[in-house]
Amino acid sequence: MRSANICLLDGQPTLFDGIEFSERIACIDVLYDLAFVLMDLQHHGLNRLGARLLSSYINHSGMKEDCKPLAFFLSLRAGTRCFSLAGAALRHADPAKRYEKKEKAVQLMHQALSYLHRENPILNHLTMTEASSTT
Repeated sequence: MRSANICLLDGQPTLFDGIEFSERIACIDVLYDLAFVLMDLQHHGLNRLGARLLSSYINHSGMKEDCKPLAFFLSLRAGTRCFSLAGAALRHADPAKRYEKKEKAVQLMHQALSYLHRENPILNHLTMTEASSTT
């Protein structure tokens, strides 16, 4: 699940992807899937929307304890996107597009590391949510 695979259909957010959302062949941890869209929103500068999505997930799932691997999942998703962009940069003949993709890949690697070091607003939001639920 990533922002490019979400649209508004009849006013409702709708996921689409022929493989990942096929009930017959899909088998993925919900938090791991959520991590992709959270990372993607953050990469596009939509931190507040990502924090709102995470809050909604936590409030509706009732499984705050299940969020413990989120930092790792976020980092893994950012690292995967970094790898894809770096590979795409190498395949571009246009130097400007190659540079643009390379720069995005570098940004994503920094983002991946920020999750592992817990220096990221999404994880700070998760910590604040956990703290408020224990008081």
